Amino acid sequence: PMSVLPLRRTSAEFGAYFFEEVRRYLEKNYGYEGLYRAGLKVYTTLDPTLQRYAERALHAGLRDTENKNNGWRADKPNLLTAGPEDLKALVAGVQAEPEDQWLLSWESQSVETEEAYDAVVLSVSRTEATVRVKNFTGKMTNKDIAWTKAKFLDALVKRGDIVQVKVQSIDEATKEARVSLDQKPIRNGGFVAVDPQTGQVKALVGGYSFHDSQFNRAVQAPRQTGSVIKPLLYTAALEHGFTPASVIVDEPVTFIDRWSGEPWSPKNYDRRYKGAVTFRTGLEQSRNVVTATLLDNISPQVGVEYCRRFGITSPLYPYLSLSLGTFDITLIEMVSAFSTFPNRGVRFQPYFITRIEDKDGNVLEEARVESNEVISPQTAYMMTYLMRGVVESEGGTAAAASVLGWPLAGKTGTTDKYSDAWFIGFSPTLCAGVWVGHDKQVPLGDRQTGAAAALPIWKDFFTRIIGDERKKAEADGVVDFQPPDFEVPPNLVFVKIDKKTGLRVMDFCLYPFLEVFFPGTEPTRYCTLADHMRVMEYYVAGKAGEDR
Repeated sequence: PMSVLPLRRTSAEFGAYFFEEVRRYLEKNYGYEGLYRAGLKVYTTLDPTLQRYAERALHAGLRDTENKNNGWRADKPNLLTAGPEDLKALVAGVQAEPEDQWLLSWESQSVETEEAYDAVVLSVSRTEATVRVKNFTGKMTNKDIAWTKAKFLDALVKRGDIVQVKVQSIDEATKEARVSLDQKPIRNGGFVAVDPQTGQVKALVGGYSFHDSQFNRAVQAPRQTGSVIKPLLYTAALEHGFTPASVIVDEPVTFIDRWSGEPWSPKNYDRRYKGAVTFRTGLEQSRNVVTATLLDNISPQVGVEYCRRFGITSPLYPYLSLSLGTFDITLIEMVSAFSTFPNRGVRFQPYFITRIEDKDGNVLEEARVESNEVISPQTAYMMTYLMRGVVESEGGTAAAASVLGWPLAGKTGTTDKYSDAWFIGFSPTLCAGVWVGHDKQVPLGDRQTGAAAALPIWKDFFTRIIGDERKKAEADGVVDFQPPDFEVPPNLVFVKIDKKTGLRVMDFCLYPFLEVFFPGTEPTRYCTLADHMRVMEYYVAGKAGEDR
């Protein structure tokens, strides 16, 4: 569906970051008069349902992960103790429609379930609290504060406090709501969803609150990508002689960087080494040493070249550290790059506006869709098949998403000291990405990886979409519904191999796996017991181990 840019939105926050991108384009190309007084009709790519899902997933995910890891912050403002200027600011903060500078009465606004809102505590006892949230009276009990670890409500809040509450249920007739205690996160994030077959941006969220910050973290914030860059480099390796069954040694190693001439010793996230692993395992389990070895083999210059082919325009240099995602790239660039894989190797440039008409319906501008064939359909499918393992394999870094029971693929990313958490993934019809971090590059907290901080947001978003698809199939009377799968292009072969050795499987192999290859590159040799012993030697002889 196409969305016409509205003059007034029902919510100050809905689609705010998306529409701000549209507004900037219009003001730049049509001027202030054209934007506000010419009666333009602007047709956008936004899908309202997906936008709502994206906002709810990002908002809830940022709150939940921070609450779980950092707990309750007892720094809430209070209407009864605030000075005149502070009181004025507090009231303005809950009444204003900020980006368009008109006021809405707080009491006239409704609420939605699953969303969080500022509320004023009207009364509180040990076991119950009453709050005013917009035009609703909210009730909560001690079970609604369980995540804080506090036993009683009056230990957390007092009368007059302005707190955030999450709406669980509402009764429009009585204007009563069931709410739970929440709080605005300090961390922030961005979300982008793109149709890989067109490049249309279907949903975009640039932060937790447009009211608090109009800075668009999905478009304007280049950040270190961590391991989310790896699929682009693995793609280059596939097209430079490696196969999914190639064996690379994951062990302590020092490279001499060809660009800087300096020695460099990459470390795995877990500071452990697994010895001889296959190309597939290296990606599924995000082994840094494996990626660095691949990049050293094909050369960092080739790695940069492939990133450029995937549409990355941010500054990059041919350092081996590119393999660990040390360069800053925006979320929308990375999502656009990943959209190449489900679209058979073709990448469309993301865009927000499909058509602009004047007040009489004359077309002033239509989208000029730009596309580039980045890689072959065969390479795109092989990489998709590899990234399905990130989601579907037991040791995959995104295995938590496997419960969705849908064809999905993607990659997690985590940067040094847990400053940035990423997940970008896709189905056959939609590609979406999440970044979580702070505006100032400070740690999110211990073990706040892409799998822990970003993947749950992406999973929430796709859970809603998949639920809709299943409900639609049920309503249409489809008995044995099968979701659309990734299309297998011609000129590929599937061979059953042992996932540990990368060789053709024998009856005694414990890890059989159906792998995909370019014709003529599949392994011809069968596993032997000696091959399995060689793989195990890294463990029993201590060649793989732990950094101390």
